[in-house]
Amino acid sequence: MKRFLAKILVFVFVLLVLAIPADIILTRQFSDTTDFRYAVWNDILKGGMKNDIVVMGSSRSWVQISPQILDSVLHTNTYNIGMDGSCIDRQIPRYKIYRKYNAKPKIIIQEVGWSSTLQYGGRDSYLIEQYFPYFYNADMREMVIKPEGFDFFDFWMPMVRYVRYKNMGQILHVVRGLSNPEMDVKKGYKGIEKDWDGSHLDKIDSIYFSYNESSLREFCDYLADCNKDSVQVVFVYPPFYADGTQKVVNLTEFYSLFDSVASEYNVRILNYLEDEMCSDTAYFYNAMHLNKRGSEKFSRILANDLDSIGLIEK
Repeated sequence: MKRFLAKILVFVFVLLVLAIPADIILTRQFSDTTDFRYAVWNDILKGGMKNDIVVMGSSRSWVQISPQILDSVLHTNTYNIGMDGSCIDRQIPRYKIYRKYNAKPKIIIQEVGWSSTLQYGGRDSYLIEQYFPYFYNADMREMVIKPEGFDFFDFWMPMVRYVRYKNMGQILHVVRGLSNPEMDVKKGYKGIEKDWDGSHLDKIDSIYFSYNESSLREFCDYLADCNKDSVQVVFVYPPFYADGTQKVVNLTEFYSLFDSVASEYNVRILNYLEDEMCSDTAYFYNAMHLNKRGSEKFSRILANDLDSIGLIEK
């Protein structure tokens, strides 16, 4: 029995000796990628950014609001930290990490939507691989990664988080430097060059705005912190295809809640849900998302509106 246990211990020791350097080497390969899952985290953690404007939100921010266009119109420095498929419970920890490593912005453009802001996203497996390279960073572990539901073995056994991941091929594609232009971002933004596809919208009869109370409290705490930090927040309701907006049965409740929150925390609101763009599928690739053509047009409109309300110091 003792010999058997000794063999097991030797096996585990050898496995760890091999796994630790493999984990470190693999993790380091993510440092230069332009893939959207890692590039923004890398930029944030390098630190030293001094952005006048930070864009917050879900995929409806990172594929729809171009920092380059905002900068060209406003003569500012803008960065988009929007997170694909993420509600406010993921967005706020990312902003907290941003603030820890970088100068505070003057303005936050907060994308707001009925399906992506105050609903509790929960901790599922969607884009869970975005956190893999940052387990060695204590701030990321405590502020961002721990709430995601990783277990003991993910944290303390090298390579486990990679080996468990069902799409390991995607990770190897990134670390081998094989760029996928559709996944690359610049200053956090990526315009999507796709044509309209309304098949998903056609299957939906009704859309309901709902929110989670704990997410609302977290959201309000974040706004209160911005006020203390003298950071001006602007709620932006980006364009949504008109036929989709018409299916929101309680749109009045959506407006009422965010009007109330905006009033309490001194937040400006810019609403583009009735913009003429919303009636033209040429600007969308689905009901929720503008394509590259649409995002560039919208970014120019947004930049000019920000300029006109006088938030940007000349």
